[in-house]
Amino acid sequence: MSTEHTAKRRRRQSDERGPENRGAYEKGDLWFDDGNVVLVAEGTAFCVHRGVLSSKSDIFRDMFSIPQPLDEETYEGHSVVHLADLKADVYHMLAALYNGREYYHYRKRLPFNVVSALLQMGTKYEIDDLRSEGISRLRTHLPNNLCPTFHHSFESPPNVWDNTIELSAAHIIAVINLARKLDLHDLLPVAFYFCANLPTDIILDGYKDSHGTHWKLSSEDLKRCFNGRLMLQLHGWDQYRVVLRGVPSPFCDGGTQCRNALATKGRSVWTSVSPTNVDALRPLDFLGHWGLCKPCKLHFNQEREHVFNELPSIFQLEDIVSDVWPGAFLYMS
Repeated sequence: MSTEHTAKRRRRQSDERGPENRGAYEKGDLWFDDGNVVLVAEGTAFCVHRGVLSSKSDIFRDMFSIPQPLDEETYEGHSVVHLADLKADVYHMLAALYNGREYYHYRKRLPFNVVSALLQMGTKYEIDDLRSEGISRLRTHLPNNLCPTFHHSFESPPNVWDNTIELSAAHIIAVINLARKLDLHDLLPVAFYFCANLPTDIILDGYKDSHGTHWKLSSEDLKRCFNGRLMLQLHGWDQYRVVLRGVPSPFCDGGTQCRNALATKGRSVWTSVSPTNVDALRPLDFLGHWGLCKPCKLHFNQEREHVFNELPSIFQLEDIVSDVWPGAFLYMS
């Protein structure tokens, strides 16, 4: 067989196989030499295993089962699949599948962008473990009742050892958008409460994350947020007004001690209340230092419980969360 004929045959076989290295890609941090498929996102390539992805995702399984044309793109001898996702999100999806301990560890806090990636990629590619992990971590910060894990500050975790998220206050704007996009409607009432506590300029302008995504509220959600903020100011005043009346609980078992404490210390509350206060779910911790009985502490926290129950109404979310909002269940030690 002539050398020329052999060269032509090799060229023909190469053409049938498809253009090799059609794109100039940067290798990602996840690259397995024994992998058999290359995922490409934003010009970054990840060489992984079809079997691993197919076992976790029906979407990937169906994608890989589609017959490929003879001129399919290959990269270093492997079929290329282009994903319309952020490369960082693809990396976290793959890293969680291959090294789940770093992502599912109960006592490991994850950055918000990682949790966002788990949620979005887990939903898009129907990887239940990823989606469930993201939801679980968000619900640690956004519980749907006034349980002991509820904290009135979004970015501060209720317990540093819980499966929490590294957050800034502005992240709540992204959470509202994700909750709507991914049908996590039970997160919305508390999310809007935290959003209403943000500075006005952040609510209006939103924020840009490290990947360049600009998260903003829709015009309708801006209205909800600002109308709800006014309602929270009124409820905040009502909460303190009950204390200022100085009348113990009908079920008070502290007697004179509670009456004297309310009479002598109640006035000090007035000077500490800001007329623009919207943090109506802040626990009245000072009551614990007044020596009030448990029934009185419960009595004066009832307005807080009422506000929590009314969050869907305060932010005009009744039609969205009517079936998923259990309301408040107040714990008091």
